[in-house]
Amino acid sequence: MWEYGETGLTGWIVTRPTPVKVAHLARTPYATCSYWDPTHDVALADCAVEWIEDTATRTRVWERFRDAAPPLGFDFWSSFPDGPAGVTTSLLKLDPYRLRVSGMDALLGKRPHLNWSRSAAA
Repeated sequence: MWEYGETGLTGWIVTRPTPVKVAHLARTPYATCSYWDPTHDVALADCAVEWIEDTATRTRVWERFRDAAPPLGFDFWSSFPDGPAGVTTSLLKLDPYRLRVSGMDALLGKRPHLNWSRSAAA
């Protein structure tokens, strides 16, 4: 889920802190999120990533997912029965530093890709 607020764009992922994820993010705290649809619209977000341990933030984001309209909305209680503060539940915060949006016209070279980067915006 993405939020736009006073500090800019922030992404959130409710997930499990598996050993592979924990080790990867400890060594390289970055991830790229991509979205694709059948018409070949594509969005990429290169992000710095951090684990959020704060229970109030975890609960707030959990409730935002729960209350969001379909298809985004999801009640995590079935997947994480110990709740937002549980040991099997974790929250990742995404801080994008580069965004790229492309449609079929851009992929065919008829229009430029839309690009944004924090360094270019500063």
